[in-house]
Amino acid sequence: MLLKLTAIILIFAFSTIGMPAAACETIEVNVKVGNSARVDMLGMTIKFVEVLEDSRCPEGAQCIWAGQARVKIQVDRYHKTLAVFVLTLNEGKNSARYGDRTITFKSLEPYPKVDKPTDPKTYAATFTVGPNID
Repeated sequence: MLLKLTAIILIFAFSTIGMPAAACETIEVNVKVGNSARVDMLGMTIKFVEVLEDSRCPEGAQCIWAGQARVKIQVDRYHKTLAVFVLTLNEGKNSARYGDRTITFKSLEPYPKVDKPTDPKTYAATFTVGPNID
């Protein structure tokens, strides 16, 4: 029993070597709605759950407000949900902290067009995941 416990501790200790360097990197991922992207070596993924709102001023229109896009994301590790966030592009909160990481909502495609409704299945969002900056 003691040998198994020691082996588990050693595996964990060696698996975290180099983590500070990896945690300092900022990565960018592009995720289609309904899909996930892996963002670290320890199995952390971001799932782009859904677009809650896309009121951005469409191309070809003149608007008094730029509008905004709101998305729901889920942070998972090894298929277990750890957190759910709503992020807003243009107005409001476009980033969220999870542990020692900041997840930032950078863009949403396709951009709305005046004469063409957006098929909800075609959305893709870009996120960056990087270290918290205080």
